[in-house]
Amino acid sequence: MLCFPGCPGKCIKIDKPWNEGFHNNPKKRIKKTLMPWMADFSSNREESRFYRITARKLGETFYEHASRCYGIVLTNLGPGLVFARIRDFDGNYSERLDKFLEKHPEKANHVMELIEQVYDHMLKLDLFLFTSNTDNFVIQHREKSVDRLVIID
Repeated sequence: MLCFPGCPGKCIKIDKPWNEGFHNNPKKRIKKTLMPWMADFSSNREESRFYRITARKLGETFYEHASRCYGIVLTNLGPGLVFARIRDFDGNYSERLDKFLEKHPEKANHVMELIEQVYDHMLKLDLFLFTSNTDNFVIQHREKSVDRLVIID
């Protein structure tokens, strides 16, 4: 993720090249070879469409555990998807889940409770993650020790 120029409260997610990442599997490679127009496949475009449609359908409840998405912008590295950067109550940027657990292994049970909250929320809304790893979540500290887990990717 890159910082959004002139707006530190936003960041830009740049697509990986078509031959890297989640959307590069044998089936996709064969399709891209047989259908070259697939080479411009953009996971950001698909993600942007998902955010737009889902947020419109569910309203504010969608953002209880998700970062706001502001659409696609063109950058010198290619198209990028703009997201809100998540901040804690004190103004600091929220920490990624993996970094938080490295610093605070004693809070693993608390993190499991937050994960269960996200899981229950997604089940209730009939939502599913494409991929989930510790890079895709941040722990947001809010006032009065009420933390929340936020999906950032």
